[in-house]
Amino acid sequence: MDDLTKRAKKYSRGAGRTQTGHYDAAHKKARYHRVLGSTSVVLSTLVGGSIFVRYGDAWPMITGVLAILSAVVGSINTTTKFGEEAEKHRVAGANYGDIRRTADMLVLKMAAGDIQREEALSELETIGTRMSTLAKESISLPDSIYFPARKKFDTEHDGGENRND
Repeated sequence: MDDLTKRAKKYSRGAGRTQTGHYDAAHKKARYHRVLGSTSVVLSTLVGGSIFVRYGDAWPMITGVLAILSAVVGSINTTTKFGEEAEKHRVAGANYGDIRRTADMLVLKMAAGDIQREEALSELETIGTRMSTLAKESISLPDSIYFPARKKFDTEHDGGENRND
């Protein structure tokens, strides 16, 4: 059973690393969405308000630039879909967390002798299939987010044990 325990721990660690990456990506994309949305609102308010005050007439160039900038920021926020991507990463992170907990429970069952090898192998196969399916269905994580998340997970969860797995 040591071979199955080792594999289950590897699945747990892999799911945990990816879970951390997806949650980090979700926070980052949500932050981008809020910043762009807030900037767009502020710029639109300035331009819209300038119509009712003298500044629009006194500084037509600045008002024009703010109007264009407001449209550009609003368009970027709409077309990049940071809010939607943040939600996809959040859901993927939750799904990987579920897989991680399942693998951790399998390790506990095997350690306690509460499960026979054949049943453990079947559960392990199910976990592997779920991980493969989720990897195909989930939004991808850029390396710039995954590798720092991997390091963060390893530091916080397993004390660096088996870092290269």
